[in-house]
Amino acid sequence: IFRLLSVGASIPMYWFAGNIKSRLGGTENIFILALVLFAIRFALYGLMSRISIIHPFWLGAVAEGMRGVVGGLFQSTSTVYANNLAPPELRSTVSMLLGAVHQGLGRSMGSIVAGRMQTTIGTSSTFLYLAFLDALFAAVAAILYGTFLTGTKKSKPKQD
Repeated sequence: IFRLLSVGASIPMYWFAGNIKSRLGGTENIFILALVLFAIRFALYGLMSRISIIHPFWLGAVAEGMRGVVGGLFQSTSTVYANNLAPPELRSTVSMLLGAVHQGLGRSMGSIVAGRMQTTIGTSSTFLYLAFLDALFAAVAAILYGTFLTGTKKSKPKQD
């Protein structure tokens, strides 16, 4: 039932990603939002066995709904972003490389690292540490983007 919820939440994100990107001010903001939502999702997973007020089923339902939202939004935005960076004759290759790195290398390395962490510190703590890292990466990305990258896009007026 959670997989159905996740898929159902991702479908509208593919449709509305462009509008959301426009409202949030660009691709970089979508990537930062995705990191923040990943952090929240992982924190929900990590807190499932630690919170007795809310039944774990409902935390799982919210987390899986977020999985669909983040996955659809991130995948559609990153695909368009990569295709916009690539020359027209290399768009298919760049799209394939993006998929290979994200779905292949990223998932396999993530499984290996998270599996080691799970064995060492436990499932709940692993999700909480990963939530912290995602939040930290989001903060660093927001600071770097706000400090360095936004200044490069603005043209400075000429001095006479």
